[in-house]
Amino acid sequence: KISAVTGAARAQLLPAEQIENAAALWQALLPSLPASNNWVVAPQKTSTGKSLLANDTHLQMTVPAMWYMMNLECPEYRAAGVALPGTPIVALGTNGSIAWGATMVMADNQDIFLEQMREAPDTISTTPAGTLQYLYKGKWENAEVTPETIQIRGGKSHTFKRIKTRHGVLLNEAFLRPFPDVHLALNLRSDYGLAYRTSVGSRETTLNGIFEMASARNMKAARAALDKVTGIYLNVVYADEKNIGWVATGKYPARKGASGLLPRIGWTGENEWDGFYAPSENPSALNPKEGFVATANHKIWDDATELWVSSSWYGGDRADRAKELLAKGEKLTAEDMGRFQGDVMSLTAKRVHDLLFAPGFSNELTQAIDQLPAADNLKAVEAINILRGFDGNLAKDSAAAAVYQ
Repeated sequence: KISAVTGAARAQLLPAEQIENAAALWQALLPSLPASNNWVVAPQKTSTGKSLLANDTHLQMTVPAMWYMMNLECPEYRAAGVALPGTPIVALGTNGSIAWGATMVMADNQDIFLEQMREAPDTISTTPAGTLQYLYKGKWENAEVTPETIQIRGGKSHTFKRIKTRHGVLLNEAFLRPFPDVHLALNLRSDYGLAYRTSVGSRETTLNGIFEMASARNMKAARAALDKVTGIYLNVVYADEKNIGWVATGKYPARKGASGLLPRIGWTGENEWDGFYAPSENPSALNPKEGFVATANHKIWDDATELWVSSSWYGGDRADRAKELLAKGEKLTAEDMGRFQGDVMSLTAKRVHDLLFAPGFSNELTQAIDQLPAADNLKAVEAINILRGFDGNLAKDSAAAAVYQ
């Protein structure tokens, strides 16, 4: 079994090289999960001289399914593709002039702000004693407290106080309660108020943007529609007959100070959100020189830019493999797009193989196998011999692929 070597006590027992090898293998196996992918190919790289677009939005199998196919048509509107159950809008598809597809960006659009809280003392003449307050820039401000009741099936109900500061609604009560459906019971108590701030809120234009995307007839209109998709963070590739584009949708907070990885101090005013970036500043491309764009939930932003997209993302191996296939092609066809979607070459598996058989790691592995009991030793030697010629191809009839998995 593979495990990361992180504990200080364990580290004292292992030589530095062994720790480095374990860390390298752990890093190689970090998730490049079988999540969504998409790509779009420019006319100069296709056999027909017209753009090609492919999208596979991998989601969990559910009943009902997350997507259902829809053809929506009236005299002023026509689009075909997939929709979310219960919504009369083609979310991803084509309208005959524009095609578009999406993957998740893995964006960080929310923060927890720590608040210093108190009940107002009876010495303040302008504020009733017991009023809940929070500290901001040296002054105590009154929190907004609203009684709310949630009706629960079966006649029960739950009444609570919705407490809000300038940074958002406090989550403290929610953290004290179990969530049986998701097997989560945090029982997290904090002397600080835990205020939740998110970029998704009032004046949402997301559904309008998706609806307008399906009625766009050129790239300019398509980008204008996508700029209205502020509440969902998607890598959208889109194309007309002669042009290709990509944009990361959503409204990104302009953070002062630290990134959004850890809770922020709420009372100093030094870690505020300074509004939001304009849609024109979102990561994007239009007719790139490579002749294609591919995304697969990987890191699509440049750390050198001010716009901080996220602190977490999936590994880039799936996107790199798509780019590898697209870069080789010059007269690509729709059949090629289908073949690429069914590709089973794993760059992750290839990297793990190369690491296992690198001189330093290989010697360490041999020594570990030699120490196994006889029966396990024979199995391990056989497994390593099967893996030795593995090229990362996860074909269903491959013994090496089975051993790797």
